Amino acid sequence: MITLTYTGPDGSYWEYVGEGQGREGVVAAKPDGFVADPDVTFEPAPAQAGETASGWVLGSMKGTLDLNVSPLFMESGDSLHRLYDRVGRSWSKLEDGELTWRSDAGVLMRTRARLDGLFPTPDKSPAGLGERLLRVGFPVRCLDGLWLGPISEYSGPSEVVNLGDLDGYPLVEWLGSGAKVSGPGIPQFTLPATSQAAVWDTDPATGGLVTIDGQPATVLRRLLRGRVAPVPIPAGQSAAWTFTGCTAVMQPKILNPWGR
Repeated sequence: MITLTYTGPDGSYWEYVGEGQGREGVVAAKPDGFVADPDVTFEPAPAQAGETASGWVLGSMKGTLDLNVSPLFMESGDSLHRLYDRVGRSWSKLEDGELTWRSDAGVLMRTRARLDGLFPTPDKSPAGLGERLLRVGFPVRCLDGLWLGPISEYSGPSEVVNLGDLDGYPLVEWLGSGAKVSGPGIPQFTLPATSQAAVWDTDPATGGLVTIDGQPATVLRRLLRGRVAPVPIPAGQSAAWTFTGCTAVMQPKILNPWGR
């Protein structure tokens, strides 16, 4: 069974679809969308029929949630207007929450999510006498642009697997001195010494981004500047890397969560 949950920026947790749906007073009647849609550029093939795909861009992923809100779903019960207020507070246009999708096969995917418009005013008052259920629908924008799959960890000589739908690159984490890395397109080299755990994003699109506690580490990044960029690991394939004195993680980028 598919499970769809949401954690709001206010810390609230909601299971919209799944075995525990309704415990928080909300059941998703119809999630729609939430599949990444790359905008592909096509060009005519010279001197022959057809076209070629010359590139693509991938913006935000969008979807809509159609929710049934009722205290009747809850074991403890509550008033409808208080429940509706909590649902409204759990979504923001300015801050991200997190949607998670667990497939039938147990693959856990996640993406940042926020309101893509106004949270709707109900067509009838939640505080009305005898009202026990409201249905509310609203658009959602996911700034990650896709779903991020489960993380795989590697150390030593490794066959790094890309289980996603797009090219992938590992993140390398190290601490201290003497850590070495080699991979497709980059001969073995020694990472600069650091007294704090640092993370190097090997994706050349980031410009060799290095972070410490999530913040850019400009000195370490400067020391890595000029290194040959690694070759990407194509979707569904693997590549040989070696991580000596350091570790790496790989997180697949998933366009369509269905069938995972």
